[in-house]
Amino acid sequence: FTNTGGDVSYVGTAYTFGVADESSEAWVVGINDNGSLGVNKEQGILAQASSPIQIPGAWSGFSNIESSANLGIKSNGTIWAWGYNDKGQLGQNNTTTYSSPTQIPGTTWTNIAGGGGGSCAFAINSSGEMYAWGKNTHGQLGQNQGPDQLGNMSSPIQIPGTTWSRLTASNQGVHAVKTDGTLWSWGQSGDGSPGLNSNTRYSSPTQVPGTTWTGNIIRQDNAVAAIKSDGTLWTWGTNGKGQLGQNNRTDYSSPTQIPGTTWSTLGGTANTSATSNSLSYHFMATKTDGTLWVWGSNGTGELGLNEADGCCGPTSDYSSPVQLPGTTWSQVSSGNETSYAIKTDGTAWSWGNGDNGRLGHNNQTRYSSPIQIGSDTSWSKIFGAQNQGFFLKDIPL
Repeated sequence: FTNTGGDVSYVGTAYTFGVADESSEAWVVGINDNGSLGVNKEQGILAQASSPIQIPGAWSGFSNIESSANLGIKSNGTIWAWGYNDKGQLGQNNTTTYSSPTQIPGTTWTNIAGGGGGSCAFAINSSGEMYAWGKNTHGQLGQNQGPDQLGNMSSPIQIPGTTWSRLTASNQGVHAVKTDGTLWSWGQSGDGSPGLNSNTRYSSPTQVPGTTWTGNIIRQDNAVAAIKSDGTLWTWGTNGKGQLGQNNRTDYSSPTQIPGTTWSTLGGTANTSATSNSLSYHFMATKTDGTLWVWGSNGTGELGLNEADGCCGPTSDYSSPVQLPGTTWSQVSSGNETSYAIKTDGTAWSWGNGDNGRLGHNNQTRYSSPIQIGSDTSWSKIFGAQNQGFFLKDIPL
């Protein structure tokens, strides 16, 4: 494709790569700070994309490392990283910035997570081993060493254990689930976020009570939400915006249940700084009946409740889950002040802060209710980052 710089609104050339009986395509919108779109274009050449453009390759997932760095996993089990790299967060054994995906060694990776502003990243392979790299400010690299003992790591380093299954990370800490259904946390303790009934900082994995945790878990800054195998939803950590969904603003240092037993999928914000006043703190979740529920901060209409005036008008934070219209929601994700969702018919939707085109609507407009992205009906997965949105579509061969 051809670009002349600035805010682009085109769709790039399609690439397909065979994987089993289908091929996955990856598309991205948003700002291109330090090449964070991953399309081999420097920011001075391509500033941002307000409509989806393609990242070549057959991808299966993405994660946000920080506002200008991202992580992706391909269908062949390889991991790739791109963007800013001052703390070694791209895992390349250097601090070089990359504007296109660059491979991290290994071909059997199954799960990835970025620190969401913490300049660190994590991955699990098919042997159940977990590796970490990047910044270690809060002991989040899990080596039983704080930042005064172990600094930044620009190459993957293993966290002890061989039965790791799924994980989530924020700018200050990590939660991970093992194959036996146990949940473990480490990193900063802010407002009880480890879920261990304390405010202690942990530099190595420490178990949270329970053995029925699933991989359906989201950590955003110092707030955590997780679904158990019985369909119950639990939250803990900081709660200044009501993001724990407990109908109050009280912090919780242990998992506390949100009513209901049919919760299905989760989405939460990817924040870059615990101190920024511009960040949103909200969660979204679907139920098994296809309904979508939202709660937390709503400063730019990111809850989708049609309350913002399109710019800066009055909105309300919600401390309990509130339902959005519709019963065909299948997947949710979000970034800072933005929300994304896919319906069962393959359509993609977004709402919230449209700055830098990150909602994918070919403009910079803020929307306080869900708006469909284009007319495509083949979207399969969606991933919100700090300043970007990533979309996957599965194309039958």
